[in-house]
Amino acid sequence: MAEAVAVRLTGLPAQAFRTAVTYLEDTLRECQLVLVAPAADPADRVAVDLRRIAAAIVPDLEEIRAVFRSAAVVTEGPVVTLEMHSSPHLAVTLAHLQTHLVQLRFVGRSGGLLVESDPTTSALLTWIWDEAADQLHGRPPRPFPSGIT
Repeated sequence: MAEAVAVRLTGLPAQAFRTAVTYLEDTLRECQLVLVAPAADPADRVAVDLRRIAAAIVPDLEEIRAVFRSAAVVTEGPVVTLEMHSSPHLAVTLAHLQTHLVQLRFVGRSGGLLVESDPTTSALLTWIWDEAADQLHGRPPRPFPSGIT
């Protein structure tokens, strides 16, 4: 088993971070519901795509939820700092999750989801995934850039 690596995410806008966590929780619940629903009509491409994406993304979302729950979260006024420890393998999960979240947002635009994402949440999550993956591979932490949100 790979040794745990410290990951420190600093300067995250507190409200945007809370919104992003809520989005991930809602997305997990909706994907779980998709998977327990009866199989989609093969002619309904949106429903078929949604079921395929849900099957791929649920394990990643569950893993990320566990990582976030184990993280130390410090709120200092309008910003949040997360400190966590994880295996470098988490970078693979983050890349997989990021790819499927893009696909999920596309399906959502086709009317296949109740959960909506917004560009600010997407940009924040992309930065979190990229920054965590870079730190898991040895790069020192960088603060969240103020121009993203």
